[in-house]
Amino acid sequence: MRARVTLAATFCLAALEGEPSRVRAAPLIVDDPAALIDLEEHGFSFADVVGRRRLRAIKSVVEDDMREFTSGQPKDSPRRPFNPAWLTRGHFELVAVVNRFDRRGFDPNTCGEVRLVYRLALQNKKRPATRLPMTVNVRIPQPRKNDCRTVAREWLAGENLASMLRKLPPLAKIEINFQSIHVPAFDKDMDDTAEYVLRAFDDHDGELVVDTLFNTPRALTAGEKAELLAWIRDHLDEIDRAVAVLPERFLATRAVSVSPRGLARSENRPYAKLLAANDLADLPLEKRFVAKTPELLLRRLDESTCTGCHQTRGIAGFHLFGEERTKSSFNALAVGHSPHLTADLHWRAVDLEAAANGDPPPPRPFAAYPNGAYGSECGLTSGMSDWSCAPGLVCRDIHGSDVGVCAPKDGGSAPGEPCEDARIEPSDRQAGPIMHAEKPDATCPAPPEERFADGPFCAPNWLGFTGGMCSERCSTLGEIRGRAICAPLPAAYYESDCFLSTEPIETCLKRHFVSAFVARCDAKTPCRDDYGCARVPNAPLGTGACVPPYFIFQARVDGPKLDR
Repeated sequence: MRARVTLAATFCLAALEGEPSRVRAAPLIVDDPAALIDLEEHGFSFADVVGRRRLRAIKSVVEDDMREFTSGQPKDSPRRPFNPAWLTRGHFELVAVVNRFDRRGFDPNTCGEVRLVYRLALQNKKRPATRLPMTVNVRIPQPRKNDCRTVAREWLAGENLASMLRKLPPLAKIEINFQSIHVPAFDKDMDDTAEYVLRAFDDHDGELVVDTLFNTPRALTAGEKAELLAWIRDHLDEIDRAVAVLPERFLATRAVSVSPRGLARSENRPYAKLLAANDLADLPLEKRFVAKTPELLLRRLDESTCTGCHQTRGIAGFHLFGEERTKSSFNALAVGHSPHLTADLHWRAVDLEAAANGDPPPPRPFAAYPNGAYGSECGLTSGMSDWSCAPGLVCRDIHGSDVGVCAPKDGGSAPGEPCEDARIEPSDRQAGPIMHAEKPDATCPAPPEERFADGPFCAPNWLGFTGGMCSERCSTLGEIRGRAICAPLPAAYYESDCFLSTEPIETCLKRHFVSAFVARCDAKTPCRDDYGCARVPNAPLGTGACVPPYFIFQARVDGPKLDR
């Protein structure tokens, strides 16, 4: 049943007023905080674009979802929920304007779309503002102008962005992604896990309507599965080129993705829950561009879904957290976008140039962009053998899955390298799935009990370091040593003290942190999967440390009491 909320008027970008913005259009993304603030001041704030009535409609759906997820939950449950009251107590910041010209293949009547991405933030009394794990994605179609070559050239010319936005038609869709539940690990058989809700809304003549999710199948009957297989057989070329559109009759209206471990988690693979590789074994796949085996075809399908997309090389279920608006190094990201988005922007640039020249679009790679380099995803089964690693690296099974990570052949001792394989066992316990960790590598062993060892040591899975992260103690924060950086890390069990008291988190953490060398990162050097690039005191702006994303408090719904 679709939820409906009547609006008094339909928002139209062309009706906005204000002085012309100084911001110039970048070909693919505008994410500079100063430029975005300028746009907000000239008619593109969340209040201007989405407005209170649409927000009330979104909040109503979020409240229903959270009532369902928390119903019957015991008071001592470790499942920390999203608070719908934040939607009206907080505010939304514009974190990016994105040119999704590449989506023109899904609708022949448009040249893709423009997306305005907003992120929820809270400002509590006498506290620094903090962002929260929720984004609202406003999708606006780009009309065709004879052909899409003209539109591509306008973006490449770098015209006035506000003027370009005001010429667009009304917004068509809104999508939301929010962390509904976080479960911090407190025992050695746990992952530090979270769940994320994805929803979509259509705007129809003044009504905000819950919509189906793009290319994301719901649970199907046996008869419907047979229909789905027939559809796949008839659309192999479109699936291979990543322009297939799954018919609405198969689609879900809500999806829940989980983190960490990406598509190693069955919850993030809607197609793999419905079909097995054997179901696709008789399809003609040998001459396809990427989907050359049943296993690769199933992966291609899963990456096309909302859950598969957001959990493929994302940052805890997101691809665009946004660049920081302050220079603070506390609770701050050094890089505000995911490794997937970094790689995809390169492909989108080639696509945009091709369109401007009147050339056909280039073939689209897998969303994971497996290139065999250190940290890349790689295949562990014969059907995934195309995903191989570069010389000197092996495909390491850190998740107990069909896909691993390219890592040093005999284990490693350099900061940032994986050092502890694990597998997870599904469970309906409140604490989430059961995590079974192997013994850490001999080259990067577990530290002695109650103290950190001299030399390399393995920060373990259960403390949030997915796949284990080799580390080494250090003393000077921000010190760079090759591909490593000295960073402050919260010590085990810090949440039980710092998240429950009214003491400012900054002072509380002084009693609960260690400094260690971990992998260094920047916009051109992404972290491996399941890590975020966090700012470090004394480090150059834009250079950070790869840490578990939930060590960055703005990436989790639970957190410092004063800031929530």
